Amino acid sequence: MTKKQKTTLLLVLVILIWSLIGYHIYKYLHPDVPVLSTVSQKKFVPQTSNSKNKEFTIANYRDPFLGKLVVAKQKGIKKQGQTVVFPQVVYNGIIKGNRRISYIVSINNQQEIMKLGQTIQRIKLVRASSKKITVRFQNTNKTIVLQQ
Repeated sequence: MTKKQKTTLLLVLVILIWSLIGYHIYKYLHPDVPVLSTVSQKKFVPQTSNSKNKEFTIANYRDPFLGKLVVAKQKGIKKQGQTVVFPQVVYNGIIKGNRRISYIVSINNQQEIMKLGQTIQRIKLVRASSKKITVRFQNTNKTIVLQQ
């Protein structure tokens, strides 16, 4: 090959490489927009409500004819005792530092380090000792013994 042929071949290769780089930059700056072919429509279905379990309050108001405040009595249906489903809580141990004491608690198989009064995943550590802890979930307390 002569010197002129080599130069021409290299020039063609350089042009091809730069055109590929330019094409990739253009595709990056102008991506293809996906076309939505179908439109889904959902029908509105109103939910029926059970009016037996609803509570209501009547606000205090001033009687326009008597001129004094009428206090309305509240009447409502009391909620039945609902059972609280406690998450899986396991007491694993205690960590004592200089002046701080932390407790290792597994909540739903996730190990957490808690201090007294701290809330993690809506579970609050109320009381604790080296042998058992008391936790609160949705205003229900539960005592858990140390796992060996």
